[in-house]
Amino acid sequence: MTHDPHSNDSHKHDHDHGHKHEHDHHGHDHSHGHHHHHDHHHAHGHDHHHPHGHGHDDAHPRTPVAEIPGEALLVEALSLLGEGVAANRIEAAADSIGLDQGILLQLDAIGLELFDLALHAELDALKAVAQAAMPGAKKAKVVSVRFPEAAVYVIEKMAHGFRRTGRASGGGFYDYGAGTEPLLWSGLKVFERGAREIDEATLAERLRAAIH
Repeated sequence: MTHDPHSNDSHKHDHDHGHKHEHDHHGHDHSHGHHHHHDHHHAHGHDHHHPHGHGHDDAHPRTPVAEIPGEALLVEALSLLGEGVAANRIEAAADSIGLDQGILLQLDAIGLELFDLALHAELDALKAVAQAAMPGAKKAKVVSVRFPEAAVYVIEKMAHGFRRTGRASGGGFYDYGAGTEPLLWSGLKVFERGAREIDEATLAERLRAAIH
């Protein structure tokens, strides 16, 4: 089964090194098509030495969605994928630091719907604050504090572009066949475009740091 990486997805990606991602306010009907008005400028040359980059800033309203167990590690894996690291290398790095199962496999078990809900609840709250500060403004552009830009890209692309949110929905980062071992979905290669080099030691260190 092949997927068009641009189907049902109005993201524009410039894989050019350095992330800039601004969100215009948008509502989602999670039963139907989604129309996202985001411009992604993916420049993967940035240094990502902040595995907890999705942490809260007291200057911003906290999202009403509860913390996700193991969120820092899961979001770090999403960020690595969004930066262009191959999915199999992320899972191998997880194994190298002693994790019982692949992180993308864990994400499929939890389901990306939870991450998508948390992301858009945060963006809605940030937009409300921005609009209150600028009465009469037609648009207020907001950027997630909780989720790094590369992770946002993957959440949006998987949940709304590919509509693959996890095992419960029939497939996510992995394909699931009756009586067979889960296999990484071949469509994940779309995230490898424009990747920058990250060696195995750095991958392992970023995942290890996100656990603590």
